[in-house]
Amino acid sequence: MRLGQWALALSLSHSPDRDPAPALPAAAQEARRLVLETEGIDKASVKAALALRLRDFEFVDAPVPDAFLVRIEVAGDAVRVQVQRGTDRWTRQLQPSMEDPLQEIATACANLVTTVAYEVPEPPPVVDVPADVDADADSDANANADADEPANADAESDEPTMGETGSLEERAARPEPNEPPVPAEPVVWTISPTLAAQTTLELTTPSDGVLSGFGGSLGVDARHRNGGLLHFEARALGRGYTTDITLARLRLAVGGGYARQRRRWTLGVVGAVAIEPWWPLRNRARAEVLRERVPSRPAPMLGAHARLVARRSFGEGSVRFWLGPRLELSGMLSPDGGIPQLLVSDARGDTRSLGSLGGLEIGLGLEFGLQIAAQRGR
Repeated sequence: MRLGQWALALSLSHSPDRDPAPALPAAAQEARRLVLETEGIDKASVKAALALRLRDFEFVDAPVPDAFLVRIEVAGDAVRVQVQRGTDRWTRQLQPSMEDPLQEIATACANLVTTVAYEVPEPPPVVDVPADVDADADSDANANADADEPANADAESDEPTMGETGSLEERAARPEPNEPPVPAEPVVWTISPTLAAQTTLELTTPSDGVLSGFGGSLGVDARHRNGGLLHFEARALGRGYTTDITLARLRLAVGGGYARQRRRWTLGVVGAVAIEPWWPLRNRARAEVLRERVPSRPAPMLGAHARLVARRSFGEGSVRFWLGPRLELSGMLSPDGGIPQLLVSDARGDTRSLGSLGGLEIGLGLEFGLQIAAQRGR
């Protein structure tokens, strides 16, 4: 008796009529290829991280039919992930943390690719109709079934079906599942108003002391997401020579450079050309400068400067505060190519030299400002 029960159980467990395990859609079983494009992040590192997460995908260099085109753009702390297959496109905007942004970007990208790969509509079930069924009998049976249905069966029901929640208005306002999300606008320009305090040291003719003056500057930098930098600045310096004579300088500069943002740090270099009017003050009133013993109006100095950009941002969002050191090397000369001398007349009418200004100078200080991210569609 027990042997008969075991034989029956064994035959049931190996029954040919048992339903097989559900298979993946046909599109998901095909060989899937992926083309990776990156901007602002190392492509090899991203590819290695994605290969661990997308083992069923083959990475190719050139687009092929039915391939997944994955593009990752990193601009500052904002990351834009885009997956395209055919004419369909899916986009996600990320702000990874500082600990391990590469792994977070790779995980988010792999999840998006996997979601797109398995968003294949299931085919309708196929019903096999035996060939020996009489067509007339089948039509009579359908006619009888239609007659048995209530009169209001064709009317649309206002009741939500299984799996639907909310009112009819809420369900109508929901987007379709296959509708791609609206692409997020990338950060194109970062505007940085700048305020700085600075000390300038003279390197060319330090006979009257190495100190050129104390002062401050007000400027604005505009950095493109590709690293290009535009620079505008106005700087004011002052120095006292005697109890009644001081020197005032005002430099206006315009230039450009290159800077890259890595997480919270912005590092780069800026070069600019400048014009710098200057004038001495006696008891806070403008004094005359002697040129070949003749009172004259001093000509503005001309020159250029190069500056190191090293800034650390604080805060979150599109507007942040930043702080950094200032290191600058400049060269200013008079229009005739020489280094201006500050010659004034004393109370007895004698000409006296208080020293020189301009030449090769180095500036040290501290700068701070705001970092404003400007978003614009392509």
